[in-house]
Amino acid sequence: MEHYVLENEKISAVIREKSAELISLKRKDNGQEYLWNADKKFWGWTSPILFPAVGGFKDDQYRYQGKTYELEKHGFARRRNFKLESKTEQELWLSLEDDAETYKVYPFHFRLEIGYRLKDTSLEVLWKVVNKDDTSMYFAIGGHPAILCPAFGEGKKTDCYLGFEGEKESWDYLMVDMEELLIGNKIHKFELKDGMHRITEGMFDYDALIFEDYQIKTAFLAGEDRKPYIKMHTEAPILAFWSPQEEAPFICFEPWFGRGDGVGFSGTLEERAWEQKLEGKGTFATSYELEIIM
Repeated sequence: MEHYVLENEKISAVIREKSAELISLKRKDNGQEYLWNADKKFWGWTSPILFPAVGGFKDDQYRYQGKTYELEKHGFARRRNFKLESKTEQELWLSLEDDAETYKVYPFHFRLEIGYRLKDTSLEVLWKVVNKDDTSMYFAIGGHPAILCPAFGEGKKTDCYLGFEGEKESWDYLMVDMEELLIGNKIHKFELKDGMHRITEGMFDYDALIFEDYQIKTAFLAGEDRKPYIKMHTEAPILAFWSPQEEAPFICFEPWFGRGDGVGFSGTLEERAWEQKLEGKGTFATSYELEIIM
């Protein structure tokens, strides 16, 4: 399986060609790794690409133009073979195009480009979606990097803090309804003290914490000393946080353009919350950034 390495004087990143997945992000001065190693004991991924769906569908199905399609949670991109487009020492681009198999579950002709670019102590993750059709297409796209917590593998996850940049001390979020396995409608409050919230036992018992409406532009993890060690910068309308089990030593930061179905939703693909519409022959482009604090 082909892997590609990007590096500058301060950090390095490793990307898997199959699935275009980021699998390592390290400091070069001390070799410190910041991402989960995909050990299936907790979760067999590191940073999968979510496309053309984010989250799940009610009954694992969606309707579009009078037809019903089955599509797995988070879409198929993470299981597909990407093609190398270009590589330099500090930048990489991979691509995925529709084929007969994708068209069976997702009736659009598309090109998905995933880029990675190093900038000082940051890694920029770039997404480009191209609509090859003359008519509109609908899609969702998201990231899912699993960031080690605690950073140096010593101590417990509950020694860490999750923080957001901004002046607010109270933030609105949604949780998953565990009976229906769909996003609930009740708004919960996430309280910060000095911009941080200590990770607690049971914090992820209801799956992800989902912050909508462009509330968060920068989120970070801090150690027991309350000093941030990594930040995510994003323009996504939704930023979610998830960890699979109490003892799992990581938290996923998930920037989403689109989301799973909510309790009570019975609409079509184009009516899903935050679904992205791309006009014929159009291009959608965005990015997020992981910044190592040194």
